Amino acid sequence: MFRDRDHAAGILAGRLEKYRGSGNTVIAIPRGGAAIGFELARILSLPLELILTQKIGHPYNQEYPIGMVSLFGAVFNEDFGVDENYLRIETETAKKALLEKYCCYMPGRTPLNFRGMTVILADDGLASGTTMLHVIEMLIRDKASEIIVAVPVASESAVKKIRSYVNVMIYCLTIPDNFYAVNQVYENFENVSDEEVCRLLRLANGV
Repeated sequence: MFRDRDHAAGILAGRLEKYRGSGNTVIAIPRGGAAIGFELARILSLPLELILTQKIGHPYNQEYPIGMVSLFGAVFNEDFGVDENYLRIETETAKKALLEKYCCYMPGRTPLNFRGMTVILADDGLASGTTMLHVIEMLIRDKASEIIVAVPVASESAVKKIRSYVNVMIYCLTIPDNFYAVNQVYENFENVSDEEVCRLLRLANGV
């Protein structure tokens, strides 16, 4: 059991010691992942970046996701045969919204292109792992050289999916036998606000 995200990240950083000051980058998936990513970046003396994503819903059922968009690309489930014009419009709209959010989180910063980089992807836990899998696929398409997933807790199914990728490693502190929710291993699992994400990013980047 972890006291909170900071406690979990401190233990996780010990497993990632070989990446200390190596010129790699910690990438946080907000909002909960920002707290984990901040501690990893601080302890390992690495820069902290965000990766923002937005799900795209099916044109006839917006609650049913058919893909995900980031600032640099998009991945879609082609099995649905959705009209390409719909996907193009939704992608452009999502990228605009993501850029606005990025500028709110990281004012004055240009979104980092991850091509050729070794990145440490941080989140506070993985249930289905769907978001993390989409992020991994986008980073692969963006030609990141190596991807390290760093999480305190995950379901066994999520870990198996991530391990199926080539050049993707996962550091996970615990995989509960009876997994039902990420918060089951935290004593304190308060929501991370947008304001807290902004504060952590300012601290991490010295502004």
